[in-house]
Amino acid sequence: MNFRVLPAANGEVTEALAWYVRRFQFRAVARLWAMWLDGQNRIAANPRMYPLAEDNPSAFEIRNYILPRYGYRIVYQLHANEIVVSSFSRGQRRSAHWLARVESP
Repeated sequence: MNFRVLPAANGEVTEALAWYVRRFQFRAVARLWAMWLDGQNRIAANPRMYPLAEDNPSAFEIRNYILPRYGYRIVYQLHANEIVVSSFSRGQRRSAHWLARVESP
């Protein structure tokens, strides 16, 4: 199965990391980056293991991977042969901002 991260989601990860850098929390940067990479690996290994997003449009299979720390979630969409990461966001902040990024199967 192909795995793809939308540029907007990559931008959100960069923004989150930069927030910690500006506060000189370099250990948090390293941990958050490691969790982002680990989350992608876990999603790729077993994409249906994680719950459907509560704000999921009914015509799509959109799921959440909740990072174990920091309150971030990875929002991803399952297609027949592809996983698309749509968002990396903090908890409920702008919770539906990623809906415009949903791709038709």
